[in-house]
Amino acid sequence: MQRLLAYMVQVAQPEAEVDWDKFVPLLKNLEFNDQLIAGIRVALKVPQSLDLLTEELEPDIAAIALEKAVSIALLDRRVNPQEDQALTKFLDAMKVSEA
Repeated sequence: MQRLLAYMVQVAQPEAEVDWDKFVPLLKNLEFNDQLIAGIRVALKVPQSLDLLTEELEPDIAAIALEKAVSIALLDRRVNPQEDQALTKFLDAMKVSEA
């Protein structure tokens, strides 16, 4: 899940590098625990591929990630195209279990 959320952090501002010191308080305000935040930070060191991340994404994990991903996407009160694509893929992964 940390890799999925790291992807959301990366695409939140695709034209700029993530200022981690400014981003941590935002994640804490979203009630992300320290372990999750640390995992996201580690995952940010490696560029993430949305296709690889969602290729075999379990519906249960997608459901949990979707809620947190929406929170990250809305930190700046707008959803950019990359965030929209990721959120759609998470939602699609959830639908797999319904089929």
